[in-house]
Amino acid sequence: MKKIALSSHGFIGWSGGLDYFMNIVQLFEQSGNCKLIIFVPRYDYFKWLPILSNNDYSLIIERCNLLANELGSKFEIKRIPPFSIFIVLYSLFKNVNAVGPLMKRPPFYFFIKWFSYVWDYQHKYMPQYFNPKEIQSRDKQLYNLTKFSKYIIVGSVAVGNDILKFNKVPRSKIISLPAMIPQQKSTFSDIEFVKSKYEIEGEFFICSNQFWQHKNHELLFGAFDMALNKIGKDVCLVCTGDLTDYRNPEYIQKLMKNMGCLENKNKIKILGLIPKDHQLALLKNSISLIQPTSFEGGPGGGSVYEALSFGVPVLLSDIAVNLEISALDLVSYFKSNDKYSLMESICELIKKRPYVNYMELDKKRKEIRLNAVSSISYLINQL
Repeated sequence: MKKIALSSHGFIGWSGGLDYFMNIVQLFEQSGNCKLIIFVPRYDYFKWLPILSNNDYSLIIERCNLLANELGSKFEIKRIPPFSIFIVLYSLFKNVNAVGPLMKRPPFYFFIKWFSYVWDYQHKYMPQYFNPKEIQSRDKQLYNLTKFSKYIIVGSVAVGNDILKFNKVPRSKIISLPAMIPQQKSTFSDIEFVKSKYEIEGEFFICSNQFWQHKNHELLFGAFDMALNKIGKDVCLVCTGDLTDYRNPEYIQKLMKNMGCLENKNKIKILGLIPKDHQLALLKNSISLIQPTSFEGGPGGGSVYEALSFGVPVLLSDIAVNLEISALDLVSYFKSNDKYSLMESICELIKKRPYVNYMELDKKRKEIRLNAVSSISYLINQL
C-alpha cells in the first residue's frame, strides 16, 4: 500500500481552501488503497509571513488547529513549519511515495513524486486586480507547478482548459476535482438563536463570499434593492464572509458607502466572517443562496455545493465555469454582471420556490463523488 502525504500548506489562507482540502482528504480515504499522512503548517514563530499579513493571525492559527483536530483521530498528523524545504524533509523522513497537492514547486533536487494544485488564472482575465509584480509571480508559479509536477489537480474543467491554453502541458496530467455536494450533519446551531444573535428578522436570502471585488457584492446590493422595490416583499439579504481584500483595502469602505445610498439599505445585513456552524444554519434556512461572482476557479465556489446539500435553491451567474454544475432544478442562472437579470431572478424565486427532489439530489451527490473517487484512485495508481 502506497504512503502519501497530503499537504494543507496554501489551503489555509482562504475560507474555502480548508473545505476543499478536507474534500481531497476524504476522496483519498475513500479510495481505500493508500496510507495517508497529513501535513499541517504551524505558524507560531512566523508572524512576519505574507499569509499572516494578509489575514488575521488568530484566524489562520484557528484553521490549522481545526484541521489537525478534525483529522487527527483518523490519520497521522505532522505539524511542520510553513516552508517548502520542510515538506521535502518530512516527506523524506516519512519515506512517502508521493506528496501533494502542492501550490509551490519543491526544490529541484526533490526526487519524490509530487502532484500540484492549480487554483485559477484570474490574473490573465482580470489583470486590473493585480499589480505587475503579482502577475509575473503568478505566471512563474503556475508554470513551475504545471511543468514539473507529475499530475495537476484542478477544481474545474475551465481551469484545466486554461492550463492547456497558457502552459501547454499534456491533458493526461490534469485531474479535475470540483467541490462535492457534501453529506451534511443533521444538527446545527439553533436557527432562532443565530437569527437573534445577528438581528435577522423574517425570511432572507444569503450570499457567502469573501468580499473581493470580483465577487460582485455591489451588483448584488443594487439588484436586491430593485427587487424589493418591485415586489414590496419584506425579506432580508444576509452576507457572510471575510471583509478584507488585500489587493484593495479600501474596497469594503467604498462598498458600504454605496450601499448607504440604497432605498432598502436596512434590509442588507453584512455579518462578516462568522462561525461555520452559524453560517451553515443560516444557509440551510435561507430562501436561496445568491452567487453573483464574475470569476471562479471552481463551479460556483464551495457555498453553492453546501446550499445544494440542504436542498436550498441557488441563483448563479452564468460565467462559463459555473455552467459546469450538473443540471439541477435547484440552480437558476442569471446573466453575469447584469443587475437587472439578477433582479428578475430574485423576484421570480420569491414568487415561486422550486420543488426539491431529495432522492434525485442524493443520487447526483453520490454520482459526483463516485466519479471523483475514481479519479483519485487513478492518481494513486500512477504515483
